[in-house]
Amino acid sequence: MITLILQILDTVLQRKIMISSLLFSCIVLSSCQPNRVPPEQMIRSSYPASTSAIAEIDSFLPVDCLLPGQIRRLGSTVYQTRRRPIKTTAGDCEIRGGEYVVHDQANYTSALKIWLPQAQNGDPVAQTYVGDIYQKGLGTPPRYDRAAEWYAKAAKQGNVRAQMSLGFLYEKGLGVEKNTELAHSWYRKASGMKDFVPTEEVSLSSIERQELLSLREEVKDQRNNTIILRNQLEETGKKLDRARQQLLQRQKSMESEIKSLQKQRRELEERKATAVSGSQKELQNMDKILSQREAELGKQQVEMESLRTEIQNQTRLAENYRQDLNTLQEKLSNLPPPFIEINDPTILATRSVRLAWVEPEVKTRRITGKVWAPAGISQFTVNEKQESLQRDGNFIATVPLPGGVETEVRIVALDSQGKTSSLRFSLKPQKDSATVGAGTDTLPSIEFGNYHALIIGNDNYTSLPKLQTPIKDAETIAEILKNKYGFQVTILPNGSRLQIFRALESFLRRLDDRDNFLLYYAGHGELDTVNRRGYWLPIDADPDSRGNWIPNVEITDYLNIMTAKQILVIADTCYSGIMTRSTISSMEPGTSNEVRGNFLKRLATQHARMVLSSGEEQPVLDVGGGEHSVFAKVLIDVLNNNNEIIEGVRLHQRINERVLYKSEIFGMPQVPQYSALIPAGHEAGDFILVPRTIKP
Repeated sequence: MITLILQILDTVLQRKIMISSLLFSCIVLSSCQPNRVPPEQMIRSSYPASTSAIAEIDSFLPVDCLLPGQIRRLGSTVYQTRRRPIKTTAGDCEIRGGEYVVHDQANYTSALKIWLPQAQNGDPVAQTYVGDIYQKGLGTPPRYDRAAEWYAKAAKQGNVRAQMSLGFLYEKGLGVEKNTELAHSWYRKASGMKDFVPTEEVSLSSIERQELLSLREEVKDQRNNTIILRNQLEETGKKLDRARQQLLQRQKSMESEIKSLQKQRRELEERKATAVSGSQKELQNMDKILSQREAELGKQQVEMESLRTEIQNQTRLAENYRQDLNTLQEKLSNLPPPFIEINDPTILATRSVRLAWVEPEVKTRRITGKVWAPAGISQFTVNEKQESLQRDGNFIATVPLPGGVETEVRIVALDSQGKTSSLRFSLKPQKDSATVGAGTDTLPSIEFGNYHALIIGNDNYTSLPKLQTPIKDAETIAEILKNKYGFQVTILPNGSRLQIFRALESFLRRLDDRDNFLLYYAGHGELDTVNRRGYWLPIDADPDSRGNWIPNVEITDYLNIMTAKQILVIADTCYSGIMTRSTISSMEPGTSNEVRGNFLKRLATQHARMVLSSGEEQPVLDVGGGEHSVFAKVLIDVLNNNNEIIEGVRLHQRINERVLYKSEIFGMPQVPQYSALIPAGHEAGDFILVPRTIKP
């Protein structure tokens, strides 16, 4: 009987394999349609299915996919494995018979269904993805505390992504108590580099900025309310003084009149007792007059009681005003001290010292940033020199560098409440490192890998204003990357949503961990200030509908499922995401060629996901660089003039101040941002650009 059962199972297994092969052949030849996953197992995208283009885009979307278990045979035993979670595209998940939920429709329950069982069994990768789900927040605010719990489980097992994500939560104080030292400890564990030097995070997150902006508006309202309350209290005090004086005068007048009436009443009663009959009529008239006066006096007493009640009410109102005023003044006195934000230069944290490098032979260095002070600034100095702040708190200060030596910078901000904040760092001239790679023995052994680039330039929009420079920007940057840095370049001019996803899909399928990938986008962008989500707008974007908009999170998800070693997104528009500068590996300025060579050798093996955006959350300039945008022109010049191996963090350092300077001429200060993108799978390191002339 057992033998018969095994034969039946073996037959079933062979038929399943044969059917699977036939289905695969049908899919490849497009001559038949395989059976799709039942509707109860798969939630489709919210995009309309009326057009094949939209349906094709739907199939490109990255998803969490739960694959069916595999049929396996061990000796005479046939069994099915557990269902397997993977990250892939919706189309690939369908072909493989998997279950998935499109991210736009996902919630905690549907997302956790994919990864939670495996995470509960102790799988560190699944635990990391569960942490990601809680950190993103799906339809509800993020659960950072739960994210930290799952990241900690995976981090203790050595999962690099979990260590990086846990460090980010400690750095920002999300779900855990803020602890910069512990954050950097996790970053160092993830990087595996003893000489890892994190970039000092001296800027605020978008959430912190929004909180300070809200607090500043609240302070304005509180100060206005304070003025109103003081005026009301003063007016109420005057009313009380007048009412009390009036009451006092009336009391004195009534006391005198009461005595007079009482005396007259006694005299009248005495006269009545001794009066003769002829005087009765006169006495009656006098009695009537006295009664009228007593009645009037009674009315005045009622009015006085009403006045006393009014005085009591005004007194209570004045006391309420005093309490409200004290509360407002206490809130104002408890405002946080100023926060000094540095946009340029990029500051490194090394051996408890804050350091920023400057080019050799430079005589001065501009410092740009912003002071956030809800209470308002009364004094602002840079190296004890009084500096002016713009209305929004931005500042530009020039620091002399005498003799090209290391120069300390001390920035102090004093607010109107007397609270002070200060920031210290040093400007250190960097030794010329252009010879690195030209004649060292360490570089020939470095495997940098292959370099690929997708360059997107959108200017000919159908429903949005046309732009002037993106196509020219894209073509010029593509030429530089190809000819000077050895990239295999694909240019996509005026890409629609479908074309952009097709292009990303092609790179997703052909790149592996020996490849590096650069994604450049120039075109319209949009930022949803409610959910802090950025969008790229393809040429078929509709300003009245987000159906064709591309959320940055979808770009991030693509980077996450790509197996490419290092990825850099260069966006000449805003890019909103969970980013930090503190995870970037960097070297202290002035290190030797040998140390730098060893550093680059390690860096070249690490899994990095970086973003270089042309600005923060404000609009960026389309013109200002001749035929190019301000950002693209500076980027082109820096790439053209560079003759050394350069990491992304140093590329950002070289373009940052120049972009800010040129954009200020047009009255639109633009500060490029460079960050590690943790949700895209950043583990450590940085993106490396290697000129062809010094490639091994």
